[in-house]
Amino acid sequence: MKIPVRTVFSAAAAFLFLNACMHVDYKGEELPATSKAEIFMDKSKITQPFKVIGNAMASGPYDKYPLDEMKKALKEKAMESGADAVLVTSHEVIPDDQVRRDQFYSATVGKSVNDDSSDDLSRIRQDFDKNYGQYGQSDNKSEVRTYKRVIKAEFLKYCK
Repeated sequence: MKIPVRTVFSAAAAFLFLNACMHVDYKGEELPATSKAEIFMDKSKITQPFKVIGNAMASGPYDKYPLDEMKKALKEKAMESGADAVLVTSHEVIPDDQVRRDQFYSATVGKSVNDDSSDDLSRIRQDFDKNYGQYGQSDNKSEVRTYKRVIKAEFLKYCK
């Protein structure tokens, strides 16, 4: 059976497109949309009383989506869902072959983040954790791996 070249190229393009996308998943209440939402990396910086209305997870290829872009996507999803704020609870960079999508809400995936006082170099070190080897040193591996950035967050509604 001969497979048309167009079919092969279409399938390859679809595979690349699907693997290069950022995903934002949300589980929780759907309230009327809000026009703004704040992002917090440190729970102690939230000055208003609030309730958690749901949990979200953003994931995408590490080399294509920086942390700030993924936080922006979480913020947009929060506003669509009626949240007033986003509290980032963890973020991690992990090899694609180590985690399945159905594990993203698991407590075992993700590194706890509880303050935003660290400098940029510390955040880079967090991204290049145990899965990469030691930051600044070669791991002498010839294999090429792809990595996924995973950010977990809670969507918050301020109590009036």
